[in-house]
Formats: sequence, C-alpha cells, structure tokens
Amino acid sequence: IQVYTTDRDTFRDDDVWCAVLPFYHCYALILVLCVGLHIGISVVVMAKFDLEHYLRIVQDYKVTLAHIVPPIILG
Repeated sequence: IQVYTTDRDTFRDDDVWCAVLPFYHCYALILVLCVGLHIGISVVVMAKFDLEHYLRIVQDYKVTLAHIVPPIILG
C-alpha cells in the first residue's frame, strides 16, 4: 500500500481499476477503493461478480489494472 500511495509515477492519469472484490474485505476496501481514489484513479465498481459482465466492463472501460483472485482467473 505504501508503494501505491508514494509512487504516483507508477500510474497514468487515464488508468482505470475494476473493483470486483467485496468491500468488506480489507484488501478491496483499502487498496482498491481508498488508495485508488486517493491517487486519483477511476474505479469501476461491480455490485456483484458475474464473469460476462466483468469481461464487458474490462473491455468497455478499458480497465488497466484489476485486483483479482484465482477463481476469477479460472472462471
């Protein structure tokens, strides 16, 4: 988390993240939502996970970074 918040040169102004993990989990809440918004990155939030909808979001919003878990990769 410290690297994300201090090294703003790592990200571009047009970066887009997809928030697919539940916000009751600390990783999603802190890293994806709080840090993403803190450094000024657009965050697309999914209400619930659906593989087809997720893939459509990645394509339509041109997502540049997605924090995902193994079941999503295997989906």
